[in-house]
Amino acid sequence: MWKPPRPWVIERSVDPSAADAATYLTTHVRSQRPEAASVSTGKPAMLDKLRERIHIFCNMGICRDEFGTHNFRIRILLKTLIAPIIKLDDMLVSMRTVYATADIMVEEGPRETIIVPVSPGGSTQLDFNVKPCNLGQTPTADQKKLFANRNNAGSTDIVIYFVRQTIPPLNGCAAFPAGMPGAVVTRNASRWTLAHEVGHVLGLSHIAGEKNSNGKCVTPDFTRLMTGCGTSNIAGTPTITAAEIAKMQSSPFTKKC
Repeated sequence: MWKPPRPWVIERSVDPSAADAATYLTTHVRSQRPEAASVSTGKPAMLDKLRERIHIFCNMGICRDEFGTHNFRIRILLKTLIAPIIKLDDMLVSMRTVYATADIMVEEGPRETIIVPVSPGGSTQLDFNVKPCNLGQTPTADQKKLFANRNNAGSTDIVIYFVRQTIPPLNGCAAFPAGMPGAVVTRNASRWTLAHEVGHVLGLSHIAGEKNSNGKCVTPDFTRLMTGCGTSNIAGTPTITAAEIAKMQSSPFTKKC
């Protein structure tokens, strides 16, 4: 007899051991979500996914997390070369809060601390040339080197690299090499920089009309996520327009639940 598809739920409030994580994933996830079988059990990466309380429900085209129900989802991975001043968890909460208003759930893959040497066997590189930081630009040598670090990332996953600073100095840059969707976020970034840069990856531009012909901000709108005049000036939860939401949802990096 045919039975309706079962929803899958992950809900944890404790830090499981590696063995517990392996058993939990096998028993509660893999039997109901075949794609989870691609993840090796017992790996430290899985502890990353389970180390905080997670409550996700996906069935019949709906995803639900602690920020509400959603029809769309993206998956990001955070890779740290140097920790930002604003904690990663705080940036992620801010991002999930504003993306929920766009009906998009933000899934997170395993976190990782990485080392990128200046040259083989050389010292660690923390600053990266992204000039001129335009979407679709020919990637710099630094970008090619940095974005090659896509461990655990699928082709549509968005990888964020936390570095000390960019050249020229920016809070973030969402220009990425073809086939390597991602962005760079610097140590001095605001709590909204992560959401802002991923917005660029999903196809959003800065707000038109904020700057004059000299590039000076004359009419900034700090109620909007995609302000080009500094996300550190945003007060409260920023907004996303209907046109921006439509573009985010139609991005090749956004999936239906």
